[in-house]
Amino acid sequence: MKIATTTVVLVLLFALTTKSCFFGVTNAQNSPVLDTDGDELRAGVPYHVISAKWDIFVGNGGLTLGRSDDQTCPGIVVQTKPSLIFVDNGTPVIFTIAEGGDDDVIRLNTDLFVEFIPGIDVLCESTVWKVDDNVSGDETAWLTTDGVKGKPSLNTLTSLFKIEKTRKNYYIFNYCPSACDSCGGIATLCDEVDRIRDGGQMRLGLGDSGWPWEFKKATKTIKQVNV
Repeated sequence: MKIATTTVVLVLLFALTTKSCFFGVTNAQNSPVLDTDGDELRAGVPYHVISAKWDIFVGNGGLTLGRSDDQTCPGIVVQTKPSLIFVDNGTPVIFTIAEGGDDDVIRLNTDLFVEFIPGIDVLCESTVWKVDDNVSGDETAWLTTDGVKGKPSLNTLTSLFKIEKTRKNYYIFNYCPSACDSCGGIATLCDEVDRIRDGGQMRLGLGDSGWPWEFKKATKTIKQVNV
């Protein structure tokens, strides 16, 4: 009886420990993304996406809407060039949860739409980020701004991004859409979003490693943008 009781206790302890570890991993994966003030990111709230690392080419400037050398539309996602006078935080973005409910908190590893503040681009219609799917061979899959928001589907698949945490409050973007019922189970790319030099610009595209970013409120008070 003593042996049996000891065995039962050990089994229970193992089960509880395993369950605690499982929920610990789950909670970590779904933790809220934090801004530079330590506050949770909110859907519809404008934030600057600024580099968490400084370098001699672009300092630690933020992301903004750019143009490629050979076409006006769609726009492209670039990092601002350095200035000797001030730090350019770039153009604010807003996040939209792809399958959102009542919770407007932006969480790790959740499918999101990212877009520069609507209305800033007078030349092209959409400022929603997407992965350029018109690539082949060894071409870089660049981030452009002609994406589509909506329920996860084949139509919106190239615009679904995730945010992952690296260290402290540094984050990287990841393109690895979760499966959706209307996607037909098709295979998609699954890569981190990196900074890649393209001529005189520092652009965002899919690469082997993600570049770390921080999120800074665009205004002192949190105010959601109606889109």
